[in-house]
Amino acid sequence: MCRLIMFFTSFLICLNGLFAQDINGRVLDFKTKTPIESVVVQIIKDGEPHGFSISDSKGFFKLSIKDIKPPFIISLENMIYQKRIISSKMFFSSKKHIFYLKEKQVKLDEVTVSAPAIRQLGDTIKYRLGAYASKRDINLEDAIKKLPGIQVSKTGNISYLGKNIDKFTIEGMDLVDGRYKIATQNLSKDAVGSVEIMENQQDIKQLKGIVHDNQLVMNIVLNKKGKNRINGRLDLGSGYEKDNTLAYAGTTSMLFKKNTQIIGTAAYNKSFKEKPQDNIRFIGKDISDYFPLNSVLNSNMGNRPNISEKQYLYREDFTANLNFIHRFKDKSSLRVFAGYSDQHEDNSYNTIRRYFSTNSKDVNIFEDINPTNREKIPEANIEYIKNTKSIFINDKLVFKGNNSDLDYNLNSNKKSIRQISNNESFSFANLFSMVKYFDNTILNTSSKIQMSKYPSRSLSVDGNNQEFSGNTYYGDLSVSSSWKIAKNLRFSLPSTISAKQDELDLTSSWDTKLFSEKNKSKLFNININPRLEWAKIGFYSFVLNLRSEYNHLNIEKINTNKNDNFNKTFFNPSMVVYYSFSSRFRLNMTAFVNNEIGNISNFISSPIFQDYRNKLIMPNILSQNSSYGSNIDFNFRYPLQEMFARINAGYTNLKSNLILNDKPLISSNEISYSEKDNRSITINIGGNISKYFRFIKTKLSLSGNYSYSKNEVFRNNILTPFKAKIISYSTELRSDPLKWLEFAYLFRGSNSLLIPDEGKSSNLFSFYQSAELKASPIEGWDIYANIENINKEIIDDNRSKIWLMGLGSKYKYNKFHFTLDVDNIFNQHNYSYAIFNGLNLYEMKYSLRGISFKLGVSYYF
Repeated sequence: MCRLIMFFTSFLICLNGLFAQDINGRVLDFKTKTPIESVVVQIIKDGEPHGFSISDSKGFFKLSIKDIKPPFIISLENMIYQKRIISSKMFFSSKKHIFYLKEKQVKLDEVTVSAPAIRQLGDTIKYRLGAYASKRDINLEDAIKKLPGIQVSKTGNISYLGKNIDKFTIEGMDLVDGRYKIATQNLSKDAVGSVEIMENQQDIKQLKGIVHDNQLVMNIVLNKKGKNRINGRLDLGSGYEKDNTLAYAGTTSMLFKKNTQIIGTAAYNKSFKEKPQDNIRFIGKDISDYFPLNSVLNSNMGNRPNISEKQYLYREDFTANLNFIHRFKDKSSLRVFAGYSDQHEDNSYNTIRRYFSTNSKDVNIFEDINPTNREKIPEANIEYIKNTKSIFINDKLVFKGNNSDLDYNLNSNKKSIRQISNNESFSFANLFSMVKYFDNTILNTSSKIQMSKYPSRSLSVDGNNQEFSGNTYYGDLSVSSSWKIAKNLRFSLPSTISAKQDELDLTSSWDTKLFSEKNKSKLFNININPRLEWAKIGFYSFVLNLRSEYNHLNIEKINTNKNDNFNKTFFNPSMVVYYSFSSRFRLNMTAFVNNEIGNISNFISSPIFQDYRNKLIMPNILSQNSSYGSNIDFNFRYPLQEMFARINAGYTNLKSNLILNDKPLISSNEISYSEKDNRSITINIGGNISKYFRFIKTKLSLSGNYSYSKNEVFRNNILTPFKAKIISYSTELRSDPLKWLEFAYLFRGSNSLLIPDEGKSSNLFSFYQSAELKASPIEGWDIYANIENINKEIIDDNRSKIWLMGLGSKYKYNKFHFTLDVDNIFNQHNYSYAIFNGLNLYEMKYSLRGISFKLGVSYYF
């Protein structure tokens, strides 16, 4: 412990010494004598940078240096000005430190005036969208895919340098509250002027320049076409596939004004498009994570294939939502969201499950499964935010509901089984927080109150029945004070008191055994988190959290009139370091220890059946999971050269209790995991690089990752150790080499080496590749093709291969877009793949939908 304290102390002293002197300066245009914004000013000695700054809108910059002995040079760079080098002698001879830059002299065949394609101002990267988008791009998401440093997944999730964005705003206003695909997939790229990536953002205005925050924000800046008018589209479509009729009808309307923004959508979809994205937002820790049995009751009944759902899933959906935000004169804002989703899906697949047993013969299960699922989700929330330089207030009222029915018809080893389940839940919550800054002191108070109907579930399997029901109540109050104790040094003392009550009823009639149980739990928690932060905003930040936690849990078993009381104390420290070497090089480091207490589910005497095979056996003990680890992340960005890169490494050590029993109905053999501690140690190293080659309008992205894990799992009370090595890599290429041609190529590959201490090792190789081609033979007419190739090694020397192809054509006439699409041209009938975790092997074969024809029309207004 003493060594650790000495290390932290030395680290802080070194950081403080790096920034001991400030020198102010200004950059002006040589001819006009006007200020120049976004000039990168660096001190370079012996070829290495020693401090940097970026000029603001008035041309001012501030250099922070320490005792750098001459000679050294100062570099001033801007995309549209000539680079200037200044000697240390010239710099210190000037008292005002005013420097002039000359514009670059470039001979052009045609004279055009446009803003730079990309530029950096402090922690903000600004992309001019028109410099990357093509005429063939329709919505904002199409164009964002081409921006260097930014990745968009197949499902529409956006990340920057490998990190998912934390917040998405339009003109600085958070309209969609995390449901950003509503905007990116419906907003026309012609309505957008630029896209901004803002790192290390501090949302609370009072704390800007005072408290460092690691948020990553994407902001959309609209042009004249996107402001002060209603934008939107109407869609109609119809198609045919085998004996099924496909159909789609939808509308989206958007209005973006200075102080008011609205997006409304409604759609009916019958296997015409994939599932609408982000119409209903998962609230996460605000709601769902407070349900102790959430993971049990919503267990996934089968793995989804990693191909587009339109290839294997029949779907019928109706979705509607409204997003509204208004900013008042006092800079406060009101945000409202309401949404409803009714989704129905069915598919067909068969599986082979092989359980490698430790004390008996291996178990092999062959199944044919035909699931049908219906899910209804209503959601609404209203939020008031006041965010000024004098106070921050946030008050949010949330409602979320869910009703889902799942009907399984299957054959397991030639035995017919039918399973029917229903899940219901709803929850109300109020979340409040307030921040006040005065006299170098920050006062932060927050509270959360929630009442929920338990995610009740009924399960019926061939005459066997199980039912859950209950309620949960939660409330907490947090108070945090923060004091400035020295220059750039701040001490905080957040404290939280929370209380939670769960009421759970379980009734089971399984294998001729009747069981009924009622439990009630009360959890009281005190959390104190002393926090030390040494930070200079934009340059470095060191945060040390010393979180201590006390838990008191009371379990009342109503059937037996028995009470159990448990007291647990945890110490969960963590450390976060941010350091900016220059405008191009940044380092992030984290280290943590985390312990978690069990909940009411640990005290259920009867097995909990997840489905027709799996059951959880509770040990009547208070389980505990613990983990510790660290991560280091090194970022490089060179906006002037349109290049971005990232290298990261991590270590995690996890210990957890796991009680699971997996028993086929037709077999007496059981594969079970015991309540003994299961361990996993993982080391992970990865990186990615993205570069845009402007002369050929091509974006190239490369990434790779290596993971090594050492695992110990108890199965049937016998220790089963195994190791895993996974190497994954990918290449993505997007190019617009000609005005009439555009193509994209993606390759992902992986090698998975699984080494049990006893038994045969397995080295499985798989890859996925896809290609898209778009061409415009005449103005307004596009033709396109896409092809996917998936190659997976199921077991050694046994591969599953599949080719999927689609063709389409789009014609634009004024505000109308007409499309014709043909999917699965090769008429592939199934897709196979396997998952092997070192203990069990799961082989899946999905029945694919056949060749389909779809005709659609869209009207943009």
